[in-house]
Amino acid sequence: MREALLSDRRLWDYSGLVPEEILSDIERLANRLKGLRVIHVNATPLGGGVAEILDSLIPLLRSIGIDAVWYVILLDELFIATTKILHHSLQGSPGYLTEEQMGVYLAQNQKAALELEGKLVTADVWIMHDPQALPLAEFLPNVGKTVWSCHIDTTESNAFVRDISMPFINRYDRVIFTHEQYVLKGLSRDKICIFAPAIDPLSPKNLSLPRAVAQQILAQVSIDPIRPLITQVSRFDRWL
Repeated sequence: MREALLSDRRLWDYSGLVPEEILSDIERLANRLKGLRVIHVNATPLGGGVAEILDSLIPLLRSIGIDAVWYVILLDELFIATTKILHHSLQGSPGYLTEEQMGVYLAQNQKAALELEGKLVTADVWIMHDPQALPLAEFLPNVGKTVWSCHIDTTESNAFVRDISMPFINRYDRVIFTHEQYVLKGLSRDKICIFAPAIDPLSPKNLSLPRAVAQQILAQVSIDPIRPLITQVSRFDRWL
């Protein structure tokens, strides 16, 4: 378990992209939460969508007075393989976890909890992201308020994996989904929050490029910039 490195992002950096009255409203509402200690936990510091979200979100929270921290679970190959099955299964892939895989999954989360406890890490609110960190709240003593944030499409989730996940999900005070259709059956309605996904217009992948730079990049990969282009920007797997 280690604390993630962060970008330098502040609320008013978005002036000109977001109406100033909205930025002012955010500051006004945040005054009630100043000093609140919020810890986010996920499994990847770079490369994934959750990491991109947190890399922008944590400094934004800090810029409005919320004491936000981001921790990453240290991974090994068995844990990565196991949680990949969980992740795909919650999206609908067939399959199941063996007893050994379930043991690896729980042991790694328990180890992460012990590391946090050993560092005397405390928070008012804990937010765990996706299946990798789902069981963590089970192993944290006196954890306070907890939130599980699910960033995947669980519309047709694998029944086996859904059923073994539900006891851990029900442990949380709130559960976040990105769409109403993704809400898992069996959850109490008062636990559920819907937060639509968003992009950071100031992150490198979303910044506009000068036309000359874009043409130069295309030329470097042998694409004729004069001809019409059809592009697809997405993961290339069954969950496009």
